[in-house]
Amino acid sequence: MFKQSILSKCSRRVRQGLAIGVASLVSSMALATPPVSAVGVWQILVDQTYTTLDITNQGGPGAPGSTVCRVILGTIGIAPVRGTYCPDSGHIEILHNNLASGVTVRTFSGSLSDATATEPAHMAGTMQVMNVAFGPFGEYPFSGFRQ
Repeated sequence: MFKQSILSKCSRRVRQGLAIGVASLVSSMALATPPVSAVGVWQILVDQTYTTLDITNQGGPGAPGSTVCRVILGTIGIAPVRGTYCPDSGHIEILHNNLASGVTVRTFSGSLSDATATEPAHMAGTMQVMNVAFGPFGEYPFSGFRQ
């Protein structure tokens, strides 16, 4: 009986200490926040191939229709892209257009997280193939980082 009460007190104290430690660790952890701007040169992995996504312009908060999300412009390789980026949530939508026709051939939907002291800004999500010249129709993962 004596040994059992010591063990139960000890385990209760251990449990309390662990709970306090976990609570303070969780409260002090920084959550990944989205960057204010998506502008920059990104290396993205699409269909097992790295390619360059260069977001050159991002509209400001005063532009028409941009109270929450901003229009973005740029290129994937040499082809134009346009889309929207929502700084509050980190959500990004990109339309990849054919260079000659301007027709959308792929769409990208994902999220951005800001750089940390040890890691660059990161982008990840899904890519939808809209033109068979860019692979079988379907949805595929993509990810990348800002250089």
